[in-house]
Amino acid sequence: MVRNDSLPMRDPTRKAQFWLAGLFLWHVGSSPCLAASGLKTHPSAKFVTEASWYSHESCAYWERRGVYDCPTASGKSLYWLESHQPYFAASWDYPMGTRLHVRHTRHALTVEVTDRGPAKRLVNQGRRLDLSKAAFQAVCGDLAQGTCHVTVEAVGR
Repeated sequence: MVRNDSLPMRDPTRKAQFWLAGLFLWHVGSSPCLAASGLKTHPSAKFVTEASWYSHESCAYWERRGVYDCPTASGKSLYWLESHQPYFAASWDYPMGTRLHVRHTRHALTVEVTDRGPAKRLVNQGRRLDLSKAAFQAVCGDLAQGTCHVTVEAVGR
């Protein structure tokens, strides 16, 4: 057998490190915020959480840097989402494209996860979902209250 030294050798130690890291992430859940907060929630579980709203008005961070698209984690512009798909959400707990049934008292709505959020410091305080401005208004009513308690359940992709 001829050994080709031009190809990089595979390091078994590095391979084991990646395997262990993957095993750890699988064990604690796919969400870094869930791992940090100690919560382990199955993605199909129904749970009650505090939800807030966000819109393109929160894009000042990007606009100061000369980016006027306000990109989301899914790659779509926040401006585009608000005009073409007004009911969307940001969550660390669910994969992109997951459809969530969100309920507050008598009002309910199905939204799609298109972004990551809320800020990790808020997740550690119990807020696990950011709704679009239109979705928050349809489910919770008044935007001035800022947050409301909602029941969230995954309904598919």
